[in-house]
Amino acid sequence: MVFEVIDSISLASGEANEDRYGHCGGLMAWVIDGATDVIETPLIGSGTDAAWFAEAVHRTISTAALMPPEHLDDFPARICETVAAAFDRAITRQPTGRHEYPSATTMIIRANGDRVDYVAVGDCALIVQADENTHTVGLGGAEAGDRSTAKVVVSLQEQNATASHDEVKALIWPKIRKRRAKINLPDGYGALSITPPPPKFVATGSLDVTPGDHILIASDGLTRLSELYQRYKPNELIDAAITRGLEAIVRELREIEIADASCKSHPRVKATDDATGILLKII
Repeated sequence: MVFEVIDSISLASGEANEDRYGHCGGLMAWVIDGATDVIETPLIGSGTDAAWFAEAVHRTISTAALMPPEHLDDFPARICETVAAAFDRAITRQPTGRHEYPSATTMIIRANGDRVDYVAVGDCALIVQADENTHTVGLGGAEAGDRSTAKVVVSLQEQNATASHDEVKALIWPKIRKRRAKINLPDGYGALSITPPPPKFVATGSLDVTPGDHILIASDGLTRLSELYQRYKPNELIDAAITRGLEAIVRELREIEIADASCKSHPRVKATDDATGILLKII
């Protein structure tokens, strides 16, 4: 069995789209979400480091997908090794610390007979609709909707009642930089970066599929509809993607975000985020 691409979208929230997606030969598909820069001067010197890194990861996966890897568990580490070498050639200055390392999250899937294998690092998501059952990976965890960050946003909003959202965001930025300094450390968090993620941060597995099943892989900017705004449950989100199309649900996403530009109803750091998804059908 292989994938058929039904629909896809990648909508930027600003000048640079720091998401990427791709597919190859009906056998592999992926979504990449570059982590927004937390530095004023990019290391690459052109555009954002996040966009450069996401594109470099995309190119690396695209090349590897021409001969799909037999094992996915070490695939993230091999991606990081390749991209780190490209990064060393491209930088205009050295990072001053780990918080400056470019990074991204990803969901990569591979058709494997009557199964779909996946490997994920970070908060991109996989939804599989099989008959009346829906299976998810990367949704509904303890950090769904970035809850810990949302709590900090609420606290800062309460302490600075007259502050604009941009002013609140400026206050939280040092906390985000501090967290970034723990990228791919055992006591931190995992991501694709110029250092590989420890195995404990790499999620792998397989899901059974049959012809006619649908699959949605998406960045967290799109799954905000479920995780943050709670407009859809995961099964409803993939149903909406199938029946209405990804453009329609991303338009709905932006309407919610524009209506809550102050981020008071739905506390979050970024008022809008890049939203990317690819809808597939098993044939």
